[in-house]
Amino acid sequence: MTTNDQSPRLAVGCMTGTSIDAIDVALVECTGTYPNMSAAFLAGHSQELGPIARHLRSIALGAPVAAKDFARLALRLGELHAETITQLLTKANVSPDLICAHGQTLYHDPPLSLQLLNPAPIARATNTPVVCDLRAADLAASGQGAPITPIADTILYADCKPPCTILNLGGFANATRITSDNELSGFDICACNQLLDAIARQRLHLPFDESGNAAAEGWARDKPREQLADLLTDQQSANRSLGSGDELIDWISANSALSPEDMCATACAAIAQTVARAAAPHSTLVLAGGGVLNAALINAIRDATSCEVILSDELAIPAQYREAAAFAVLGILCADAVPITLPAVTNCTDPAPIAGTWTYPPQP
Repeated sequence: MTTNDQSPRLAVGCMTGTSIDAIDVALVECTGTYPNMSAAFLAGHSQELGPIARHLRSIALGAPVAAKDFARLALRLGELHAETITQLLTKANVSPDLICAHGQTLYHDPPLSLQLLNPAPIARATNTPVVCDLRAADLAASGQGAPITPIADTILYADCKPPCTILNLGGFANATRITSDNELSGFDICACNQLLDAIARQRLHLPFDESGNAAAEGWARDKPREQLADLLTDQQSANRSLGSGDELIDWISANSALSPEDMCATACAAIAQTVARAAAPHSTLVLAGGGVLNAALINAIRDATSCEVILSDELAIPAQYREAAAFAVLGILCADAVPITLPAVTNCTDPAPIAGTWTYPPQP
């Protein structure tokens, strides 16, 4: 599926992050072809995963599952994607050129990685080609399969004057760095929402610490903060993609004497310290991802860095939809047979491979 047409194309990107709570979908208009491509965010929509979230999270944590149940989850996840995308397209009153869906990461430990999704219901319901499984080609080429958004970030955040660092506060924090010489790099940093949400589930009995309210009521305790910061720094310095086994949830039980509020505050402080250190000095730090909804985490990052800190929303990319928007752009690149990963980022072989597996709607 390639094109030399320079007219605008509409793509839908879909993301269910490692927090395993909701599907985010973004409608993006892309004009031109890479490297002379621009992208504009048009609309976004989210839908909670509902009852299957508990099952997906259990599998991600290593619980055994029967093949029948695994297939049922993949189908239901595809159906939920189709419902969410249809709601977005109905609201926007458009028909996209393609849909790019990441699927739900249930395991990631290169060279192994699994993003669960049955894309057929999406293609049928929307009558649109769907590309998914974007990490597999990079993994087969000896890469880490992540991060895969840096090229998309250069397109989405073209208005951000370098040097800048796009910091995604997702299940794991990762960054795209663009230097003043327009050199591009990308890297995973440390556990983020994976740890914060685990604390909320275990200590607050909530799916997450809404707005960081509990953390705002607590105090960051020095010794546990230093212990966690050391663990997070080890992840940062490992120079690999993070995934299964990197959630650091053992730190929670090891510090059970902390109040729930103090534990939330301590984790936010340690994460902020680590991501601030990873950001290049004298650069603009653009915050995106679900973690921007945690005001305590954002305030801790601002306190931990001397960089200018702005939210992705200020650059016309809503922070909540940054990853979904990036996948929309990656879908266009896949359609144009442009490699979406970089050897210098994922350590894949040079030249980087063409990514993506396509599912097409029924023929008329």
